[in-house]
Amino acid sequence: MVIINKMNLLFPFEKNWQKKLDNKLDEHLDRESWLRIQLVKWLPWTFRILLAAFISFLFVVFTNYGKQKQSFIYGTTYDPWYAMSLGLNWKTTYLEILDDLGVKYLRLSTFWDQIEPIRDQYYWNDFEWMLNEADKRGVRVIMAIGRKLPRWPECHDPSWLGELNEETLKQEQMEMLKKAVIKLKEHPSIEVWQVENEAFFPFGICPLADPRFVKKEIELVRSLDPNRIIITSDSGEVGNWIIPGYLADKLAISMYRKVRLGWSGYVVWPVPAWYYRLKASLVGLDHNDVWGTELQAEPWAPGPLHLQTKEELEKTMSPKRLINNIQYAKKAGLERVYLWGVEWWAYEKERGNDWYWEYAKKLYKVR
Repeated sequence: MVIINKMNLLFPFEKNWQKKLDNKLDEHLDRESWLRIQLVKWLPWTFRILLAAFISFLFVVFTNYGKQKQSFIYGTTYDPWYAMSLGLNWKTTYLEILDDLGVKYLRLSTFWDQIEPIRDQYYWNDFEWMLNEADKRGVRVIMAIGRKLPRWPECHDPSWLGELNEETLKQEQMEMLKKAVIKLKEHPSIEVWQVENEAFFPFGICPLADPRFVKKEIELVRSLDPNRIIITSDSGEVGNWIIPGYLADKLAISMYRKVRLGWSGYVVWPVPAWYYRLKASLVGLDHNDVWGTELQAEPWAPGPLHLQTKEELEKTMSPKRLINNIQYAKKAGLERVYLWGVEWWAYEKERGNDWYWEYAKKLYKVR
């Protein structure tokens, strides 16, 4: 048996060695040894091919999915009941958002327990007032409707809902949806209907939705108002995007950077900005049909924000973190991004810290 120099095996492309080895193979090596030599002989080429493919993949990712969006729309989500929980006057805060901040893209929600606190008795006054003020100013509104909507506990169920069986509950839910669209669709400020919020993502005090039922909800809304855009949403980081992405015209996603995950403590989501565009491509969505409707712009704390210490709040939100989150959203390349936390900025402003409010004001002035 011929002993082959190990260094030659590591560098099989030296011409003299190659020729010598090929001549010796037939004479001295059985088939099994020959196969082993061939494997070692071609490993460097295999490695080079794989490396070239990986570099090409990175090039495609960074050139096509890492582009910063040039035209960028900022919006925000407003919840008057959350504002009241922080001790704010919800109407005054709303008008300041429209007039002082200059917000032109806004998301509102018709929480079920607020529009139908008593079965078959609907209350629209507060929603009509907000939409009327938006109408006057040419604000474009995403109106979120359904059972699961933004803000904890997500499912804002009226108390009487607990008396119903599953079938009756779904009938009541469809009726509520129908009433909301018919009542509000004449407002010119409504640009988009959002049907449910992260319905298939296990967050909040909510059951996971049946995709077939959500499809029926969307079909109902489209039949009542065929000319407006319909969106539904999913978690940006861990949602699969496939079902919600194909049910509606556009997909809305949340974008969180640092969160508190129970026993595991605080976690920074380990995803680069280009992840969202790449993920859209992988599930067959045009990235222009993906909107960021919930970019983290307030702390994620273990309890109500107004009861937390400054040190606790700064674990997940600070001026530097907000600036970084905005830069991150720009690099994600989405068409629209709605900041999450305007009520907290107003609360901080009332307490003498107007940095977040003033910083946001500069963002909303950029058209």
